[in-house]
Amino acid sequence: MEKEEFILNKYNHKSKVLKGFALFLAFMLCCTIISRAIYAYRMPQVELGTVCRKSIEHSFSAMGSINAVNEVPVVLPAGLLIDKVCVREGESVTTDTVLVQLNMVSLKELIDALEERIALQEQQLKELKSNRTLAAQARKREAAFAKENLDNVTQSQELNVQQVRQRYDDATNALSAYPSWEAYYEEQIRQDTQYQSLLNDPEQEDGFHSYEEALTLSLQEAWEAGKAALENTVKEAQNALQTAENDKRVAIAQATHAKEDAEQATTDEKSNQMEIEQTIAHLKVELAVYQPLLEQEGRILSGMDGTVQTLNIRTGEKTPDTASLILADGSQGWIFETVLNHEQIMLLDGETTVSLKLQNSLGQLQNCSLLTVKKLDESNYAVTVNAGEGKLSQGMLGTLEFSRQQGPYDCCVPTSAIHSIDGRDYLFMVRETSTILGTELHVVRRQIKVLDRNDSVVALEDGALGQEEQFVTGCESELKNGDVVRPMEILP
Repeated sequence: MEKEEFILNKYNHKSKVLKGFALFLAFMLCCTIISRAIYAYRMPQVELGTVCRKSIEHSFSAMGSINAVNEVPVVLPAGLLIDKVCVREGESVTTDTVLVQLNMVSLKELIDALEERIALQEQQLKELKSNRTLAAQARKREAAFAKENLDNVTQSQELNVQQVRQRYDDATNALSAYPSWEAYYEEQIRQDTQYQSLLNDPEQEDGFHSYEEALTLSLQEAWEAGKAALENTVKEAQNALQTAENDKRVAIAQATHAKEDAEQATTDEKSNQMEIEQTIAHLKVELAVYQPLLEQEGRILSGMDGTVQTLNIRTGEKTPDTASLILADGSQGWIFETVLNHEQIMLLDGETTVSLKLQNSLGQLQNCSLLTVKKLDESNYAVTVNAGEGKLSQGMLGTLEFSRQQGPYDCCVPTSAIHSIDGRDYLFMVRETSTILGTELHVVRRQIKVLDRNDSVVALEDGALGQEEQFVTGCESELKNGDVVRPMEILP
């Protein structure tokens, strides 16, 4: 009995131990599950994706306005007082629309002043012509006398210079013909009888030498004096020639100037007449501009169908010397004008047609040709598009729309998957790793090369990613290389 009781107690004790161990294991399992859940909860949640084949659409839109191809300026004579401006900017006009009403009082005063100036100029011209005959005859005589005087002065001065030059030539020839000292000496002693007598008398040798020495000295002085006299004559003749030539130039210049003054008087008189005639012609042309305005009672009509594009005048002011108004004439077609930035211009990439979406339910114009692109600054360009010849109006608003499909590309990822660091593009690839807690997902940064992109899709070079490779497309927090993550569909 005691043995059975011992065995029973032993069994109960063992059972309690097993139950306690089981409870311990259950507690540890619960702790592990809770710990795993907390660990997983702290992991960043990520969205995963794989590459796909897509085309990339490039598109943009820009607001602008319709304007007429043909702009007609309305230029009025400057300085006219305006009683009333009868139109506004953007207003449509027809041929008979009154644009401006001019002040009639100031217009009549201006016309009267012009007529008075014309009459005064015509009277001056008449007086000038009536006195011109006698004055012209007198000036003609003066001009003839001046010309005759010039001829006489020229002839007399040339004769004087010729005579002086002849004296200079004679003096120069005389100097050139003057004998040398040796020739002069030989000729003189040959003609000296006493020298010859002493030379042929041996008994007079001492007297001969004394005479020879005295004769040589005397002859040398005479030869030098003769040569000096000739040289002085040449110099005087040369100075006289220079003086004569200078006198000739001065006299001819004075006579020529007198002749030109006489001729210029006639020319000046003709210029005065031509100036008055030109003034009269100019005043009559100006009067011819104002007279139709007077006949129209100061009303300026449009003369065409169109739209008032620009208005540069106001009631109570005077007309400027530039265009008072500019009318837009749509009969020759319309253009659409807008401003695009550098990125939008680059998207065009040689494209020559765009679409225009017009306001007021006028529909959309397709395949509108691009006319001009003008750079405004470093970032903006003025663009002009042909809007055709439809029933449009000046200043109508619209939207330029452009769209182009590029591709398809075999390796495309969402734009949200791309990260840029130091000018380089990266993806965060997902890798599975076995740990004591099970399989975990780690992210690894991989550099990639972008071929094309828009706001939602990025095309990578072929082979950059495998078809089954997963990458992060979105994350609730910032990722770093090597971070452990959990897919967004896995709940903690």
